[in-house]
Amino acid sequence: MTTKLFFKLVVLLLFLSPLIFISCSNDDDGGPSQEQMIEQMLNEVRQVTAGISTVEDAAAAGWDTDLSGCVEHPVEGGMGHHFARMEYIDGRVNHLEPQILLFEPHPDGSFELVGVEYIVPFAILAADADPPELFFHKFHQNPQQGIWALHVWTEKENPSGTFFDWNPNVSCNTEEELIEILLNEVRQITAGINNLEDAAAAGWDTDLSGCVEHPTEGGMGHHIARMEYIDGRVNHLEPQILLFEPHEDGSFELVGVEYIVPFAILPADEDPPVLFFHEFHHNHHQEIWALHVWTEKENPSGTFYDWNPNVSCN
Repeated sequence: MTTKLFFKLVVLLLFLSPLIFISCSNDDDGGPSQEQMIEQMLNEVRQVTAGISTVEDAAAAGWDTDLSGCVEHPVEGGMGHHFARMEYIDGRVNHLEPQILLFEPHPDGSFELVGVEYIVPFAILAADADPPELFFHKFHQNPQQGIWALHVWTEKENPSGTFFDWNPNVSCNTEEELIEILLNEVRQITAGINNLEDAAAAGWDTDLSGCVEHPTEGGMGHHIARMEYIDGRVNHLEPQILLFEPHEDGSFELVGVEYIVPFAILPADEDPPVLFFHEFHHNHHQEIWALHVWTEKENPSGTFYDWNPNVSCN
């Protein structure tokens, strides 16, 4: 090669190098990021499950076998029910063909689709093999079930991560368990109220009734109201009434709460308000919807029954 030809090649390479670099840089910058690709794939899964709102819809679409009942971790959250499409459990790894739909149960008996799960049995892909991968995430082992697994929370946000097994926002609580959770939240609201003075300082300062008692069924006690709450609100953390039982020494004991909505705000011929999965009942004499809740004193007639045999005005 002559010196002149070598010099021309060097000049040509120097000229082309920036163009090659720019071209490569444009290719890198122009493509979708990994996060964008994951979100696109998640949206494609949502399209596959878009018409599935109930377990009946799932069964009609092929996910008809509840493999687990409702699954929940005592600390980290729930998974819900695992409804499987059995013919998909054949080793396939395709984000558009999830083996499992995850459903969260609700106290009214309904089920909510919250996500999907992909599984590959060890019988098809051995536990000592390289894990399958979807959404740029590797499956993990579930030795108890003998599977590789990947949970994907497509429908309900998971604060622990879209691909984390357990979702703190998913629960298997029964209606009774949820009621107890709500009752404990009310007890936290009233925890510092031990007498009428505490109640007044907290805003419950109006005795609406004096002490109320039924001749055979028990008592209600005094109805100490927070008047600004009597505006139609229905919130278990904002009871309109605190119920106090009087004692012979002149002291008063907090025994429960009551929620009321006046007929003037919600007419008597409308559907009743609901709290703690219980409907309010009519009190035509007072022209209100009402629900008593015995948070502090056990009621043998029931937590939500009006009269409490353990409460007296004597």
